[in-house]
Amino acid sequence: MPTPVGRLRFEVRIGDDGSVEASYHGRRIPVPEMRTTPEGDGLRVGWTQQLTFPFPVGITVDALVVGDRLTGTATAGGFPPVQLEGHRVG
Repeated sequence: MPTPVGRLRFEVRIGDDGSVEASYHGRRIPVPEMRTTPEGDGLRVGWTQQLTFPFPVGITVDALVVGDRLTGTATAGGFPPVQLEGHRVG
């Protein structure tokens, strides 16, 4: 995910049961609740979380998961939304 301080890589695990876990450089990031809605051939997912590392900021994610790919946007603080992408690992 591109940010004002450079590109950051987060790991997000979305379970079949709708659970979500996130981490950044091995540090767990709490994700209180994920919203899911079927959309076309995929699943629209969204959540809001509060980061404390690498800097304190609230992030809102809206993404579409189709097959092994995730694409969407993340909005942090007062910054414009940034594009994010991800893929299934393992």
